[in-house]
Amino acid sequence: MTLADSLRTAAPLYQDEALNEMLEHRIAAVDEEALHAAVRWDAEHRLLEQVLLTLQAHCDVLDREHSHAHRRSEHEPYFDDSACTPTTAPCARAARSLKRLLNQELRWARKDVAEAARLQQQLRSQAPRRAERYRQHPRSTPELDAASDLLHDLSESAGLRAVP
Repeated sequence: MTLADSLRTAAPLYQDEALNEMLEHRIAAVDEEALHAAVRWDAEHRLLEQVLLTLQAHCDVLDREHSHAHRRSEHEPYFDDSACTPTTAPCARAARSLKRLLNQELRWARKDVAEAARLQQQLRSQAPRRAERYRQHPRSTPELDAASDLLHDLSESAGLRAVP
């Protein structure tokens, strides 16, 4: 079975004959390089989508932690406050310090999410020139290399938060 035959068997059949003919002509024109490029582009697109979702989830966690630290840091103990204990003031100071650190980490995480979205858009813009793109980058592509760096940043951030 040829490549075109295997593509024809997997192709959908539409009610409109003209659409089926157009699809048939496109399939007949596909060569192995174009098919390989399409599969690789789809895999990269899915990987970048997963990176973006992972970075967004991390950003959401940081946002919740920042909000919690903000609420904890707002308590100002007074001598006559019956709700205060000897540890109330140090806990409020610790929460303020944590809030400052989380604020910085949240800025970095939001920047990484924006960068991942930009990389995804950049990859989408390359769709019409897939075969040429993979001839230029036979092993890796700039978008995936950059996404790898973003995931490295994420693992460092998550590692810092996990330290007791």
